[in-house]
Amino acid sequence: MSSAPVAEHKSGSLRQALLGAGIGNTVEWYDFAIYGFLATYIAREFFPKSNGTAALLSTFAVFAVAFFM
Repeated sequence: MSSAPVAEHKSGSLRQALLGAGIGNTVEWYDFAIYGFLATYIAREFFPKSNGTAALLSTFAVFAVAFFM
């Protein structure tokens, strides 16, 4: 049996990938935090004003769908 050649990775490419993943994760959590803090304002603007509870629950439902995607 012959052994397959092992690909060598540069140490900088791993560091760059981890840095990019960390920055992307931070931006995503920041986006979710802002959405959560502004949920009451979003509910008032985008959902029917007749029932505030339903509007807020609808806003959180949209938030949940985005979170699980």
